[in-house]
Amino acid sequence: MKNKQIEGFRGIAIMLIVCFHLFCRFQQLYCNNSIGWMSWWGDFGAMSFLFISAFFLTNRTEKLKIKDYLIRKIIRLWPTYFICITIIFITLHIWWLPNRTCTFIDYVANVFWINGYIGVPYVEQSHWYLTTLISFILGVAFLKRIKKDQQPESYIVWCILAFIAKIVSNDFLYKLIGGSYVGVMGLAYVSHIFLEKKDSKEKYLIIRAMILLSLSSIYIYATKGIMYVVYLVIIMVIFSFAYYNKLKILEIKILQYLGAISYPLYLIHQNIAFCIEYQILQKSNTFTVKSGIIALLIVFAISIVVFNLNNIITSGLVHLRKKVRQ
Repeated sequence: MKNKQIEGFRGIAIMLIVCFHLFCRFQQLYCNNSIGWMSWWGDFGAMSFLFISAFFLTNRTEKLKIKDYLIRKIIRLWPTYFICITIIFITLHIWWLPNRTCTFIDYVANVFWINGYIGVPYVEQSHWYLTTLISFILGVAFLKRIKKDQQPESYIVWCILAFIAKIVSNDFLYKLIGGSYVGVMGLAYVSHIFLEKKDSKEKYLIIRAMILLSLSSIYIYATKGIMYVVYLVIIMVIFSFAYYNKLKILEIKILQYLGAISYPLYLIHQNIAFCIEYQILQKSNTFTVKSGIIALLIVFAISIVVFNLNNIITSGLVHLRKKVRQ
């Protein structure tokens, strides 16, 4: 059963990301302008989104076979992703957007989630999150395979390997491990230990968790800077309150719905909205809040359609898999 307040937190995170891109980032790219007070929204929202995903990936109570674990993640992530990047690819070939339109070969690499590892452009630039998430999923799958996914030392070694890959400038290995966001995985696992309060009698668990907490924080500081450490501290505090259902405001229905459609909304919003805003900009020669709102309403509508379509597809795939297993 989903935690309503965490879902509401996810809803706030996606709105921060979307509003930053539509009202601030677009102006930075195409209007030589910016909104200073909004400039942190994107990073904070993206880190919130990533932390929540990492937390559920490091579930200390989930017991699945490695094959089932991977199939479950693919069924959940890929259909929505495929629909969204296809819509974006077609749209940007109908209405050209400077520095955003990619080739068919780029699109194919994106379809199979390999583009981020081999330097091929993203169909949608904000999909770096998917590359990171896939790396996290593969990393956790490997730890599950060797039955070490419940040990803080595993995530400590993960951080150290990422440090080494960065130092030796092995870009492919660095991205495959999780890149500059590996520390988020460490913090997510530490959060599981402290929030669930399980295995408290396990020898030196708290000490080991504190070592992981320290190393993950140092890693984030070294790769992303002090502001990301600050963001994640705030995110962990908010998440902890939501985990224990202490933030009733996050149960507002609109936040719940935004949390539910957050994945397709994240995948589809940026380039589609930019395309709409750019077409309006070409006609009016000026950016207005109205154009941002129009783009926002359209990407919301598309996200809702994709969300419902994906539910149908996912249900079908789950049903088909059950039949095959029988």
